[in-house]
Amino acid sequence: MSAVVPRLSAAVIAAVLLTGAWGLASAGTQTACNPRVPWTQLRFGASKFFLSATATMGVEQVPADEARSGLRSPPEGTPLVPGSPCLAKITVTTKMPFGRSEEVTVWIDPSTGAAEQYEKVASGGSPYHKIGRYTRDGYYLWRTSPANGQESSRPPSAWSHRKSHYSSWGGELPTGAVVTDPYALLFLISAASRGEPGTTMPAYVYADGHLVELSFTAKGTTSTHVSFTESWDGGSRKRKGDVPARAVRVSAAGTAGHGGDAVNLGFLGMRGALTILLDPASGVPLAVEGDVEHLGELEARLEKVELRAPPSGQ
Repeated sequence: MSAVVPRLSAAVIAAVLLTGAWGLASAGTQTACNPRVPWTQLRFGASKFFLSATATMGVEQVPADEARSGLRSPPEGTPLVPGSPCLAKITVTTKMPFGRSEEVTVWIDPSTGAAEQYEKVASGGSPYHKIGRYTRDGYYLWRTSPANGQESSRPPSAWSHRKSHYSSWGGELPTGAVVTDPYALLFLISAASRGEPGTTMPAYVYADGHLVELSFTAKGTTSTHVSFTESWDGGSRKRKGDVPARAVRVSAAGTAGHGGDAVNLGFLGMRGALTILLDPASGVPLAVEGDVEHLGELEARLEKVELRAPPSGQ
């Protein structure tokens, strides 16, 4: 099985998956943290059939030694060695209908795009707490959930139904390929769209219990209507109207006979494929479109972005 080469045009990304990793040639040579994206937080809103949902994504850089000291040690598998002086901490808070919510934290190595650890607390419906540790050869998962209705009202630390297991890549992952996390995709695509030299995209995610190949296709430039607030230290402005946008489609296909048409790609429960509209200059995601189980096609649009620095002309 060979790695999938994402088909992003030169206008989208300068060098695409030539090595199967994110800037692998320069890994280990960086002396400072690279934020990769011009934003620190994004907030999206979506609605359909009188139901509404929001998703807020934040990113910060944490020194690698400090970050790794707080990651869980797996009893099986060899943890990855970061090639960057910092790890990117990506947080995603999702509020969904009927009182359901998710709090997700993902740690990735920004020099390769490789995921280090994933943590998720799901509330409402069937609550659970997951921690997944990525290793060289596989993925170790700890899962906790309430043993009864009484425990459901307590915090995750009080839940007593616990299980854990290790999933090996089992030879499915090509040598040198990189596994990232579905919840990191929006950050990675935003960074890659800026066309930094040496930037590449990971080709695999571990989702729904399987190793999954990704393909990326540039869909050209379109026009989209926006209505969101940009804020930065010392200022803000409202952007509203029709603007150009670069469209990228991300598709997930299962490996080794595992079905991939309905793979959960992390964002608002969208499955199988995402279409992401990006600001051509900054790479800020303007909208995300995908299919949600029981709802069908759903579009989430940017409502607010917090920038690291004032935009041009401000």
